[in-house]
Amino acid sequence: NAYFECISRPVWKNQGEIIYFGGELIMAAFSGCTDALDAAQEALLEAKRLSFDRARYNLMSVDLEVALHFGVVAFGNLSALDRVQPGVFGTVVNEGRRMCTLFKKLEKSLLISEAFARDVVLNELLPLGKFILSEGNKQQVFTLVDLDEDLSDQ
Repeated sequence: NAYFECISRPVWKNQGEIIYFGGELIMAAFSGCTDALDAAQEALLEAKRLSFDRARYNLMSVDLEVALHFGVVAFGNLSALDRVQPGVFGTVVNEGRRMCTLFKKLEKSLLISEAFARDVVLNELLPLGKFILSEGNKQQVFTLVDLDEDLSDQ
């Protein structure tokens, strides 16, 4: 529960709406990229604080990774004969999931897509390279310039 709280609190505080829970994955929607970026930074900071608190009791750390992407999604319920399951659909969802495969390779806890970056001040962004996020479509992926320093100061 503490893991989900360190994500959901900043989402709600920054006018976001959680539209999907699945395993360790949470998808949220925001009305603007600035709100999403603020929520991401706050969630990463809360996860760092939670890990610090848990370390005092020899408990596992909370490793949070955030991918910020921009686009239109569809969400609703999938149903079969005896089961109803909420779902989120669209190209942007698949691209976001592909971004999540880059965390270990890039050794960053926050990844920002080119589509998302169009609404963010570019001098705050550090380009990490171009990656295929959808068939035949490479996008630049970024992180924040001072993110690692900001998190280690806390």
